Amino acid sequence: MLKPFYIAIQLMTRIPVPQSMSNESRDQGRAVLYFPFVGLLIGTILCGLQWILQHQEHILGAVIILIVWVGITGGLHLDGLGDSADGWLGGHGDRGKTLAIMKDPRSGVAAIVIIVLLLLTKFVAISLVLGKQDYWPLLLAPMLGRVAVLPLFITTIYARPGGMGETMQQYTPRIAGWLLTIAGIVFVVYLCRWQALVVLLVVLFVAAFLRWLMKRHLGGITGDTTGAYIELIEASALIGFAITVPEIL
Repeated sequence: MLKPFYIAIQLMTRIPVPQSMSNESRDQGRAVLYFPFVGLLIGTILCGLQWILQHQEHILGAVIILIVWVGITGGLHLDGLGDSADGWLGGHGDRGKTLAIMKDPRSGVAAIVIIVLLLLTKFVAISLVLGKQDYWPLLLAPMLGRVAVLPLFITTIYARPGGMGETMQQYTPRIAGWLLTIAGIVFVVYLCRWQALVVLLVVLFVAAFLRWLMKRHLGGITGDTTGAYIELIEASALIGFAITVPEIL
């Protein structure tokens, strides 16, 4: 049972685990089911940091939290976001060219711009959340980013043949994936009540739009587009929370 969880941690974070990556297809597919729990782990760390910094200026706290957030993931998803931006801009609608550009380790202007804008968006949203003294956004945003991966993997083919990503997509347990997706939604609603409606609608819209873009430009998903997807869902969730959480008087 722990092997898939360790795989999920290794894929999603830089947190060390006691075992190396399993090569079994079934373990790799089941690892997708643990993505939301890795998100909760990241969120718990961020909430703990928020509590430690509660008496600091919101801007300073937001900077520190964002740095730690990027450090926990090692910038893995940001790299996917940058590669996706370069590929979609430079590929000019050509699937083969887009995939080739996304494999290039060099970063173009599009990658730099989109990463800066994403980090700026997260920074502003975190600052607003800290000002409202609410802990749920930083706990739930990383979880929602990874819960959203479950239906993405279940309903979308893998665009780049071969490799672990395709194996994970093919061996993701479908029924368990849908049940965990529903459980994640219920968890957010339970904690946030009516605010959850706005947050979930924002996340649903962004997730559906990104999936449509992936299918249109690539015919499916890749590891890079999944990383981009997670980053953009996280930012969308933070924005949703920032505009719905009541002000502290």
